[in-house]
Amino acid sequence: MSKAISRRDFLKVSGAVGAAGLLAACGGSGNAGSTATSTAASSAASVAGLSSDPVTLTMSWWGGESRHNAYQEAIKAFMAKNSTITINPTFAAWSGWEDTMSTKFAGGVAEDVCQINWNWLYNYSKSGQTFIDLNSVTDYLDLTQWDEAKLAACNVANAQQCVPVSMTGRIFYWNKTTFDKAGISYPTTLDELMAAGKTFQEKLGDDYYPLHLGAYDRM
Repeated sequence: MSKAISRRDFLKVSGAVGAAGLLAACGGSGNAGSTATSTAASSAASVAGLSSDPVTLTMSWWGGESRHNAYQEAIKAFMAKNSTITINPTFAAWSGWEDTMSTKFAGGVAEDVCQINWNWLYNYSKSGQTFIDLNSVTDYLDLTQWDEAKLAACNVANAQQCVPVSMTGRIFYWNKTTFDKAGISYPTTLDELMAAGKTFQEKLGDDYYPLHLGAYDRM
């Protein structure tokens, strides 16, 4: 093999996404109706075992105007470097997007490359079958370029369902007055947080919780 697709090239087509963004390869539609117009001379052809014939791929994501612009610029840069590959994008705002994609996943008609949330792996690919197992394409995509722990978070049923585009973390603010009232220190581990829940219920009643998460915090 003369060349593998680099992490930089793979991510270039994705742009920079928000919290815990992931890219998954879906096994649905492979053509959006347009044809590639590039010549056969392409950097993609230098990847051993890959066809030099023109190919069209579809890609989907949600977001705001800044993300849409960044992704489309990234796609242009990717296609300029890989002249036999045409990428047709589909994108919109978040509202209603998960419902749209869940229908596509169920029908096997999702785009070839999809931006997903990490929890979608377990909602829509519980058996590791919805998205292509990236372990099967390691001749072309070098997964060792990603941190093993981050890859493990994207693995379902021993199938590498996606790769992380970006990672994020949460900042917790504790109401010290309430914890003092319960007679405990604020938690620093998950076990301490779970134990705090029982203490809150016992000492403060059912209306008190040590942690509150909003609907979008699952994302």
